[in-house]
Amino acid sequence: LCTMQENQKNVNACWHKSNICKMSLETIHDPSNLSRLYFDNNVKTWTPYVARESLDVCVCGEDRGRGLIARKDLPAGQCLLVIPPTVAVPVERVCDDAQEDTLEHVAEQVLLQEMQTAIHEKNVAIANSFLVLEGSSGKNVRIPSVECLLGLDETGPLLQEDLTEDDLRQIIRRNAFGPDFWTFSSIVRNLPKRPNRILGLYPLADMMNHSCQPNTVRVFVGEYMVVHTSTTIAAGEEIVSSYVPPTFSYPQ
Repeated sequence: LCTMQENQKNVNACWHKSNICKMSLETIHDPSNLSRLYFDNNVKTWTPYVARESLDVCVCGEDRGRGLIARKDLPAGQCLLVIPPTVAVPVERVCDDAQEDTLEHVAEQVLLQEMQTAIHEKNVAIANSFLVLEGSSGKNVRIPSVECLLGLDETGPLLQEDLTEDDLRQIIRRNAFGPDFWTFSSIVRNLPKRPNRILGLYPLADMMNHSCQPNTVRVFVGEYMVVHTSTTIAAGEEIVSSYVPPTFSYPQ
């Protein structure tokens, strides 16, 4: 992140260098929540940003399914995404009466209801953003547009209307991003202090496949996901992310 180029105005507008002076890993309650080192988590409104000239959605092979590919050589530290979820769980709906053994189930159920509402109300842009994720990664070879994955494409019909609850739950369990790298149990133990987010779908980011040697790093600022390259990426190389906390050791 520190190598971010000066001309990246979309991100620099939200960059708070003073935070780096004020904070260190020792002062953060959750050391894996690295976003607090760089960003003001109280920011309520951001301007979504996608480096469209830098990435493409494509099929990366039978075993990996769809993924993101670099369209050109990318330097370390380049901002790729600043995106909100297309559908998410409101924190206040699940934290007020949270129990340690039920929070994860309740969060999933609320997200399921939000998805069903989008389908039943024929909110095409939002519904198609997550319906395009349906199916196992190796079999689903539909190449969606970036606008579709961002929940901005209102032009087409609903991709599917007859998915069962189990189908929608599989979309959640394969694709949803949880509360940073907190566990649901740790959230309950730390109440009434609430996390910035609980559970949400970020379909464009879901296109990134996992690697134990990722070339990107993501942080959350409120409900916004911010993704930067963490090393140089050559044109045609797959853009990958780690599905586990970057603070974990390699064996973990």
